[in-house]
Amino acid sequence: YEEAEKAFGEARKKGADEIDVSMGMAELEVARGRKEEAWPYLKRMIGYQEDTVEVCNRFIDLVVKSGLFSEAIGLARQLAKDNPYKILYWKLLAELSENAGAYEQALEANEFVLAIQPDDKEALFGKFRNLSYTDDNRSPLPFYLQMEKEVKDLADLIPLWCRIAQEYEIEENWEEAMSYYRRILDFPETRPYAL
Repeated sequence: YEEAEKAFGEARKKGADEIDVSMGMAELEVARGRKEEAWPYLKRMIGYQEDTVEVCNRFIDLVVKSGLFSEAIGLARQLAKDNPYKILYWKLLAELSENAGAYEQALEANEFVLAIQPDDKEALFGKFRNLSYTDDNRSPLPFYLQMEKEVKDLADLIPLWCRIAQEYEIEENWEEAMSYYRRILDFPETRPYAL
């Protein structure tokens, strides 16, 4: 650890990219089990005009490993507030919130993404996952039916069809529920879902 810390210090002196050094130091402190020491480096990783998906994903990974959800969610919420049309920050907030079990907040962040970019597949599936954990009194069925129009891959359609069938069952619309269960029965590998 000491050698790695020295190497990052040398890299900084020689003009290495500050984000790369911060990322390396954050990872080093997380590996040491020193999450409080990791946080100053973590928060230096993001919040720049040139932020990328890769850097945000690395940030999320390190937050998950360190358990620094409260701090990271607060930072992501502030970034999204300061940059309301930057989808990257809403997705960051959604993913951090989902990993922390804050599904209502994750759902809200995914809805912001979809308000800006309605066909964003990542946000569609994020909302799909989060709906099953929230206590929203509104029926998710209209969203599921809209999502069904967007989804093309069978592997993605099967769990969606299953949820649609379940929602129709809740509404006691047996005919529609059975029509979706029958779709799933058509594929041998998915028969257990329908059964």
